[in-house]
Amino acid sequence: METLLKTAEGRFGISRSRIAAETMFVSHETYTPARGGSAAAEIHALRGAFGEQANQVIIANTKGFTGHTMGVGVEDVVAVKALEYGILPPIANIQDGLSRTPNWAT
Repeated sequence: METLLKTAEGRFGISRSRIAAETMFVSHETYTPARGGSAAAEIHALRGAFGEQANQVIIANTKGFTGHTMGVGVEDVVAVKALEYGILPPIANIQDGLSRTPNWAT
């Protein structure tokens, strides 16, 4: 992620804070707390790459709808369609009243 951001900054003169504010990260993790998994690694990578601006990145995940499909093909299609239509995928099983956690980047 760091290499990608450095390349974008150097090649296009765009800042990380601007990139973060316009980024949708499609997580591959199921976010099942009892299992642990790679959620911590994904958040760590986002924090490392974006620093204070990491809390501006929108994290999307389709596992609640698709389960664990073979490979990440479904997630790739969702990401491309989200970019094409400018609409974020919904979050399955989200509870009413869920609020965004402020400053998860710290």
